[in-house]
Amino acid sequence: MKMREQEKLEIENAELQTTVKKQVGKIEHLQKNLLSTRLIDHLPAELETACSQCLHLDAKNRVLQQELLSMKGWQRKCEKLEKENKKLQQEIRAASQENLQQVQEEHIASIRSQMELRFKDLESELSKMKTFRDSNKAELEKYKQLYLEELKVKKALEKRLDKTNERLAETSTKLEVEKQQNKSLLSTLTTRPLLERPGVGNFNNTLIFNSNLCPRANLEFSTSVPLTSNSSMMTYLLKTRRKLEKSITRELEEGAAEFESEFSRLSSLLSTGGSNLYRD
Repeated sequence: MKMREQEKLEIENAELQTTVKKQVGKIEHLQKNLLSTRLIDHLPAELETACSQCLHLDAKNRVLQQELLSMKGWQRKCEKLEKENKKLQQEIRAASQENLQQVQEEHIASIRSQMELRFKDLESELSKMKTFRDSNKAELEKYKQLYLEELKVKKALEKRLDKTNERLAETSTKLEVEKQQNKSLLSTLTTRPLLERPGVGNFNNTLIFNSNLCPRANLEFSTSVPLTSNSSMMTYLLKTRRKLEKSITRELEEGAAEFESEFSRLSSLLSTGGSNLYRD
């Protein structure tokens, strides 16, 4: 707007100057005509009118020149303000760029810090997973050893149980054979006369031979023991039977004790392994 007003004033000033020049030309022309014509009476009035117009135009010209100078001053101020505005805008851009760069650097630093923390967390989790894997591996190895130990103990128990069953079956068979022999001998003795001594000696020898069939019994019967009656024979047979039963009972108790011992040892191993596992 100010630039347009300034241009308008300059145009008006130029027009006034042109008008002044025209009026001056008219005055000069009138002065020349005044000398050459007879209309001398009208010339002073025209001259006065032209002079007043010139004065008026001159005054208006001075006003316009002052306005023009004022507008030029405003123009210089506007140019100065524009330069300052451009300078401020450049400073603002530089400051904004600097702030933006600072914000970007802070954002990058924050992201880097977060990535480092995440990396440390991942390393910690990886270490925990490795520790857990090693613990599981050790635990698996421990269970494997316990299983192998249990398998060995189980095989040993099975062998001992088989041996005990074999001894028990053997002893039971021998006891049954002994019972049958004793029954046959008892029936033979009841049918023979009491004074038949050789048969009694043979019976004693037979009992001594049969008593050697039972392991760990250590049954020894002397042939020198006189058997004079059926009651003494029955007593002898009862004693022999009791000794055989005691031998069988002792065999069973020893086998059961061995089995209980191995079972207790296996149970203690398993309980120790379980308690160690819970502690881990």
